[in-house]
Amino acid sequence: MRKAAGLLFAMGLLIPAGVLAAAPAGSAVKGPTCNTFTASVTVTPPLPKLGENLSVIATVRSIGKIGGCKGGGVSYAAFTDSYKYRGNCTTFVTGKGGVTTAGPSSLSWSNGKASVATTTAALVSKVGATPVILKITSKVTKGEFVGTTASGNVKATSPAGTCKTTGLAKATLTGSGSFTFN
Repeated sequence: MRKAAGLLFAMGLLIPAGVLAAAPAGSAVKGPTCNTFTASVTVTPPLPKLGENLSVIATVRSIGKIGGCKGGGVSYAAFTDSYKYRGNCTTFVTGKGGVTTAGPSSLSWSNGKASVATTTAALVSKVGATPVILKITSKVTKGEFVGTTASGNVKATSPAGTCKTTGLAKATLTGSGSFTFN
């Protein structure tokens, strides 16, 4: 069920997007404008499907890339993210009872430099709408482009039957548009 996966993301559980947007006003940091965003998300163990009372402590890992970058001396960044979530698909759908323990996001730029970011997510589309659209916001706290805050919208999808007939084990995020560090 795609809406369940979307609620996962909307609860601030997912991915680094530290490469996506604007630097603080007056900042001397200049970075790239990037045009593509992709990420694969795995949840281990899978979150139990809707209606199951079992709660698990799952590790959520994201691996992705933003590309088509111009400026800032980079053409792309690969990223990884890992954090813990305690709950099940029901806690995602209702937005009640799940607990997230955040972890850092790591970015590896095409120029060989790295960044660390902290990330949150918010649901842009209505609960239950398809596709699920999320606004991902990250703050780069260390390394390349430190001090910038990044923001951009992504579409979240999961395999058919997720949370309805099977647990939540994986999802995909995609985005396109102009994601720029100013």
